[in-house]
Amino acid sequence: MSRHVWWGPLAILIAGVLLLGGSRDPIPPPPASGGERVISLAPSLTEIIIALGAGDRLVGVTRYCEGVDPQIERFGGLSFDFEKILATKPDLVIAIETKEQMALLGALADRDIPVLTLPAESVADILAAIEVLGARWRVPDVAAVLAARIEDSLVPSTEPPIPVMFVVERRSRTVAGGGSFVDDMLRAAGLVNVFGDQSWSYGQVPFEEMLARDPVLILDASFGETDLHSYWSRFEGLRAVREDGVRLFPPVVPGPKIPKWIDLLEQEALRRRP
Repeated sequence: MSRHVWWGPLAILIAGVLLLGGSRDPIPPPPASGGERVISLAPSLTEIIIALGAGDRLVGVTRYCEGVDPQIERFGGLSFDFEKILATKPDLVIAIETKEQMALLGALADRDIPVLTLPAESVADILAAIEVLGARWRVPDVAAVLAARIEDSLVPSTEPPIPVMFVVERRSRTVAGGGSFVDDMLRAAGLVNVFGDQSWSYGQVPFEEMLARDPVLILDASFGETDLHSYWSRFEGLRAVREDGVRLFPPVVPGPKIPKWIDLLEQEALRRRP
């Protein structure tokens, strides 16, 4: 995939992040002497930080973050312990700006703790986050290699596409839409998202809508869920259920593991081809 494909949205997004920084004041540079203390409140951002070689700066992460020292503080999952974060005395908190976290991020800024918010839903978001953090920690070459690896993995497949529904939370029937990075990964793996015509990233859909789109393959990436049969066997109207086309897939987060996820998706596509 050409590097220029993403440059338009990237330039706009990077400019916005660098100007606004996600906080009320400009984000200060890392301490010249090293030893910066960073808290990451999003698994995707944690993986980017580690891939950029800055994992030694982390002093706190979410309970869902992987690949970090087990001794590092965990602050929660979707909600976080404000006092525990303060006690850690971070130099910087990096987060994804969500409605659930707005109050927390505002309270941290009120305590003069720098907060950097970076969106991480689309591929353009991910590449921008890599670029911003690479520039901050003066590793632009590492960031460029990491971004190129992700972009190269996203070249659309030329195989006939297999209709798939990618489920991120089965009990609420939340699926990936056309605005998500998952949609790009599916296309690269020779799959077509049956909800790819939707502009939203993730949305709850009724069974009737699933039935109308009738995917050949259902990939269930629900976090912490393993028993596919007891849930999906109730929906025999779906072709994927009738034809043994429901598969468990690892929970995915946007970031450096995109090439790995695409490899796994390609394997699922091969299983469904004649």
